[in-house]
Amino acid sequence: MIYAHTVDAGRYAGLCPALDAALQSILAGDYLGLTPGERKELPPEGSAYLSCFAYETVPEEGSLFEAHEHWGDIHIILDGAERVNVARPDALTVVERRPENDYIALSGRGETCVVLRPGSFLAVFPEDAHQIKLCLDEPESVVKTVYKFRLSPAE
Repeated sequence: MIYAHTVDAGRYAGLCPALDAALQSILAGDYLGLTPGERKELPPEGSAYLSCFAYETVPEEGSLFEAHEHWGDIHIILDGAERVNVARPDALTVVERRPENDYIALSGRGETCVVLRPGSFLAVFPEDAHQIKLCLDEPESVVKTVYKFRLSPAE
């Protein structure tokens, strides 16, 4: 897990080419031009992309964690704020697996939490199950960009 400010994104380059493409895109401010529902591919095709979402944050109770085996995520809030709980997937209970979408739903308790506001980002990897869209005190409207970057070769 990496929690940092968007202006410091370049410090984490070199871990993998797809992550580097996402970090360069963050530094260029590409995420600022997206509107909810929009998706943009990053070069090389199939290795990374970003999507923009708008939603209401929700209470922790009843929310599931998600994890991925082949992709990492970078979460950036454009408007509003949300809390994200993070835990190791092996400390949680698997509820559902969708390998075709590289998605695992899990339940349990978080080990740590991060509050995301404009100007910060959270990068999560396969060892970081994440419970997203959580409200701080009361539900609020959020606009968020999520980068997805491939960590393992396409199958």
